[in-house]
Amino acid sequence: TVIGRLDAGKISGYDVHDVNINLHLLDHVIYIDKLMGQQGTDGSFEVGGTVTIGGPIAAHFSAQKLALGMFTKSAGLERKVHGTADIEAAFGGTTSNPSADVTIAANNGGFQGSTFDALDGEFHLKNGLVDVKNFSVEKSINGKDYMASAKGIVPLKALFANREEELNDYERIKLTVSLDQADLSILPFVSDQIDWALGPTKGKLEITGTPAHPLVKGSVSLSDGAVKFKPLTVPVTGMTAQVDFNGDSMTVRDFSGKMGEGTYAGQGTLKMNGLTPASYDFSLTADKLDIESDFFKGPLSGQLRVNNDKFFGLELPKISGQIDLADCTISVPAIPDSDGELPDIILDADVNVGDRVHAYSSYLYDMYLTGNVHFGGTTRHPKTSGSVSVKRGGTINYLKTEFNVREGTAYFNQVDSFLPSITFLADTRLTQAKVFLSITGPLDNMTFTLKSTPEMSQSEIIRLLTLRDAYKAGQANLDAGDLLIVGLQMSFLSEVEDVMRNMLWLDRFTIARGSGSAFDTHDEESNKAIDVYHVEMGKYISDKVMFKYTQQIGGDDTHRFGLQYDMNDRFGLSLEKEAQKFIVGLEARIHF
Repeated sequence: TVIGRLDAGKISGYDVHDVNINLHLLDHVIYIDKLMGQQGTDGSFEVGGTVTIGGPIAAHFSAQKLALGMFTKSAGLERKVHGTADIEAAFGGTTSNPSADVTIAANNGGFQGSTFDALDGEFHLKNGLVDVKNFSVEKSINGKDYMASAKGIVPLKALFANREEELNDYERIKLTVSLDQADLSILPFVSDQIDWALGPTKGKLEITGTPAHPLVKGSVSLSDGAVKFKPLTVPVTGMTAQVDFNGDSMTVRDFSGKMGEGTYAGQGTLKMNGLTPASYDFSLTADKLDIESDFFKGPLSGQLRVNNDKFFGLELPKISGQIDLADCTISVPAIPDSDGELPDIILDADVNVGDRVHAYSSYLYDMYLTGNVHFGGTTRHPKTSGSVSVKRGGTINYLKTEFNVREGTAYFNQVDSFLPSITFLADTRLTQAKVFLSITGPLDNMTFTLKSTPEMSQSEIIRLLTLRDAYKAGQANLDAGDLLIVGLQMSFLSEVEDVMRNMLWLDRFTIARGSGSAFDTHDEESNKAIDVYHVEMGKYISDKVMFKYTQQIGGDDTHRFGLQYDMNDRFGLSLEKEAQKFIVGLEARIHF
């Protein structure tokens, strides 16, 4: 006899409390006189009946408002599922050949953006066969009801069979899945990178074989679907798809949709060997997809193909094609620290950097790029070639001082690395000196070098850039307070730049040290009591003409405005007015 009580505990992380147990064993029969308890706030469960060791079973299980997540966590699914379920189960047969009749009814369940109104199931187990009388999920969207359902036979032997095991026909799964009234809202349950999804599907699938070697026949179609991915601001809309299944093969006949004003279209085939892809060939064409993320904003075009190919005798996935960049803004994300290894994939892809590709980071750089890069080899041993160069007029922000880029190129020439080697030459003019900045070396290990005219040491130049007035007055020692102020200026002003640039729809918005005056007669550090800054704004009013405006902050009311005309990547003209004076500029870049 076992009599006990559990005041509080957990099953798969879910609260269980006030559990009372009263069992006794007599002549190989376990009598469940009392086994009942509470789960969460409203849930309860109860078990009763008898189980003969090596003999018959006569027991039942009843539960009301149990958390669905308790069952999914017990099954190994880590995602947090919400909703409750009522369950009724009667167990019979023997311990060597049990039988069961189970019904389940769940309400208001789901995972994040994937929800359902009702889930119902009726299952019968007898002689090792699970008869799925009904399993359905229902949801109502804007007054319209959607439902996905399944029914058929699932033999227990099939669930544990390996891929090579031959089974008799009656030992194989025979399951029919109907999607004629289904909806895409199940997708967030499948991937935690999806915020929400919707769209009606149609189709019917006949699933046979075993979980280790499934065979699927039928087709599934989608019309006017939509999916919102977490990293992207703009959702995918107008989605259509037509996928046909024929045993161990799948054909994607239509896969198309929109992102903003851009479109995409794809197709392909897949042949499986059990759960392992044997051969596949998919292609996707994108035309000005409206991508908006933390590190890329603008239209994205290109053609990509994914298929299986051989590389030195190894069969690997291969990604080939090209990506075309134009009229977009790129902010290179931080290099991730990871001990993991990339999957081995063959590469044969080009990235073409076209017109108006704006590389912008409020902390570091503001420039327009051009060039072409080819990625070959494999993801573990890449072989890259090509280069990306900075067009005229690019700037680098260093210690909150704006440097004009005179030469800037990223060469993709490193062995077994995706990262380029950088060569940047830039300069800026201060009252005391002209300062030159060079950045060279691999992207993950760059070397910064400062020089000046008249000549000063690097430490003197850094003090000049950070302290300005104090340096001119002879107070040239950096202390902890100075470093803190410089750091706050860099972070705070950079955040302001980002906000104002996006809010005003500008192509350029920069806050930098100094007056911003075009004339040396304006001494930017003549007033030692005032830390002088300037704001520079720019907006392209056509493909080649930018309107520019510069305003001083913290000194006199110096401002300058005018137009910049980009004839091509090598030559440009500008006309600006400051006070009563006009500045006519000709800028040329010549390689020799």
